Amino acid sequence: MNTDILTCNEPARCWEESFLLGNGSIGLSLWGGKGSERISLNHDTFWAGHSRKGESVLSPEQLASIRELIARKEYGEAEDLLEQLAPGRFTYPYQPMGMLTFTHDASIGTGTYRRSLDLSRGIYSQRDGGLETEGFVSYPDSCSVIRFSSRTGRVLSGRIEYTSPYPQRPAVASSDGTSLQYYIQAASEMDGFFLDERPRFCEGEGISGIVACTAVSSSGTIRIEDDAICITDADEFILYICTGTDWDGHDPAVEASAALARAAAQPYEKVRRRHAEDVHELYARNTLSLTGDDTPEVLLPDTLSTWGRSHDPKLIEAVYNFGRYLLIASSREGSQPANLQGIWNTETAPPWWSNYTMNINLEMNYWGACITGLADCSRPLYDYAMRLMENGKQTAQALYGAGGWCSHHQSDIWAQTHPRGCTAEGIVKGHAEYSLWPFSGVWISIMAWDAAQYLPDRTFIEERVLPLLEGSIRFLRDFLFLDEEGMLTTAPSTSPENRFSWEGRRLAVSSGSTMDLSLSKEAIQAYLELSERGICDAGLTQWAQWAVGRIQPFRIGRFGQLQEWSDDVDLEFEGHRHQSHLYSLFPGNLLHAEGNEEFRDAAAVSLQDRAQDTTGWSTVWKIALAARLGDPQLIEQLLDRFLKLVDPHDRHVKYSGSGCYPNLLCAHPPFQIDGNLGIPGVIPELFVQRVGRRISLLPALPESWTHGTFRGYYLPGGTILDITWSENMVEYIQLHSTVPAEWEIWCSEKVRVISLQAGDRVKLDGELKNIALCQ
Repeated sequence: MNTDILTCNEPARCWEESFLLGNGSIGLSLWGGKGSERISLNHDTFWAGHSRKGESVLSPEQLASIRELIARKEYGEAEDLLEQLAPGRFTYPYQPMGMLTFTHDASIGTGTYRRSLDLSRGIYSQRDGGLETEGFVSYPDSCSVIRFSSRTGRVLSGRIEYTSPYPQRPAVASSDGTSLQYYIQAASEMDGFFLDERPRFCEGEGISGIVACTAVSSSGTIRIEDDAICITDADEFILYICTGTDWDGHDPAVEASAALARAAAQPYEKVRRRHAEDVHELYARNTLSLTGDDTPEVLLPDTLSTWGRSHDPKLIEAVYNFGRYLLIASSREGSQPANLQGIWNTETAPPWWSNYTMNINLEMNYWGACITGLADCSRPLYDYAMRLMENGKQTAQALYGAGGWCSHHQSDIWAQTHPRGCTAEGIVKGHAEYSLWPFSGVWISIMAWDAAQYLPDRTFIEERVLPLLEGSIRFLRDFLFLDEEGMLTTAPSTSPENRFSWEGRRLAVSSGSTMDLSLSKEAIQAYLELSERGICDAGLTQWAQWAVGRIQPFRIGRFGQLQEWSDDVDLEFEGHRHQSHLYSLFPGNLLHAEGNEEFRDAAAVSLQDRAQDTTGWSTVWKIALAARLGDPQLIEQLLDRFLKLVDPHDRHVKYSGSGCYPNLLCAHPPFQIDGNLGIPGVIPELFVQRVGRRISLLPALPESWTHGTFRGYYLPGGTILDITWSENMVEYIQLHSTVPAEWEIWCSEKVRVISLQAGDRVKLDGELKNIALCQ
């Protein structure tokens, strides 16, 4: 049985122990409590700040001078100049919306305590003696619903109060005395994170937010008193909550009131059933089973704390399913894409602004979407990319004199695309290693083309993929130039967040980083594949055909490693968290092309050079890289680090170490959701690897995972693969296709080409021989 339920026998003492609910836009964190329930509130469009455009002052003329310095290998001088000219202000931070607290008669809550989260249906439950709580955030009904029930025959009385870190207007009560609307204002200016300063508020500026709630009960009384909802002598009552903002012209008061009214007018069980069916339909598309255990739950934090001794496979199932659940809860059609914390944040100055960090983290959030049947959950990323593209056209022209569009490493709800390296007090020293990297748009455009194989509707291709990818190719056409060897390269160039030693300095800027050139070549190849549909610009296609063979992304260095830069300047055993130069090993595919075996071996050397004691999301990426290299022993070592319990109360543990918090959230530390969302894109690589039309079975299965079933591996175009193994060997696979398709299946040393017609179901044994299907 699949592990679908997270359980804890104590209330949360801090946010990293709470359970999370969401519908893509509304986010709730439920803490539980004996005699209380605390509910942290979020909305995906509640951010500090306002739009900033065109802040960088780098001109195309200055760019030409900098390129001359780089050509003479005067990297330090080039970097010093760029750090003065290029950066704009850091992004604005994603903001919390405060907290609702229900405090009730604690005498009801005596006896056994238990709280749990059903991942398969998105339902939170708590039992505090005779008090039962059940909650969910509904996507179909755009509303949060929490039911409190007394099961002891005793009545329930208490207060629901709201607290906020922002200036508030007086709460507005409904005429019937059962509803309240709390109005809050986000800061119009705030650096956050680097400068943990007090936010600045200005009338008429900044995003306005609303927290609206109403309580309904068939027994007892409900009244408004001192901006609180008071419950008296109720057997049961239901609390409905909506959060919203005025971002992008929305009227949050009208929208929240309408959503509350619609939900409250329906029977609770009907709203609950519609929500559960919505979540379950998505969640059930993919399953992983590593045990024969009939209990579908895992006890937290106990199972985490004993992982190093027990290696209980239920924990692998739980963290895998938790990642899929979190994507469903934080990214739905019509919402913003999942940010660094998904949609859950309780701090006004959250780590790294809880923004969109686009040199790995935003992309990692969506690695598992398509292959696990959640391609629809990736649509918010490409809707957001269209806004990036509009701003990125100005950035490409102003900074690089280039057509098309580009974006750099960091953005927010305002879809900013310029380099970021300043606070209100001035330039942050050393920002070049992360800010001077205009390739995030190229990466996201490649992902859009990949998603098109799973969302094959013509509208998505014509309205999302074509403009994004074609715009990126136009940028590359103008940004790339021929070096002295007649090969296309980039300058200025960085390898995200890393540095090399040059003439006694640690520098970031040079030319032709492996990451730049790998992304360039994979984007051009994607565009040429798109051009086969006959919808691409003929002139641009002709350039792409010329350019694709003139990019040389791979070099082998003095340690036998895959070089990170064009110069052989890599440090040995440096332990950096980024593996940018290994992009074409995973999530890209270039290193798997025939003739690249030598470079693949060099990539293995590079991976071993990176220390294992690193951040949470970096550990997840390394698991994928190890899987692509067929190294299950390294995978098990990395999983041990990722599944290490991190004490959230120890605030001295920061920026390294990996691990998980008691509620299974990924510890960078501090918390970032990319590790959680990346896991569903990484664990399948142990069972099934697809490169083009080739599918390899069990390429990196850990030795201890002797038995298992993985169902619902989605292949491009409309084929679904299931695999079952026993004694570490393939027992059988099953392929079901909705369209004609052809696949080359590899199992150990055996190879078979399978041709499928629409509606075909094919079952093969470990010898790749057909097994009769029982219909």
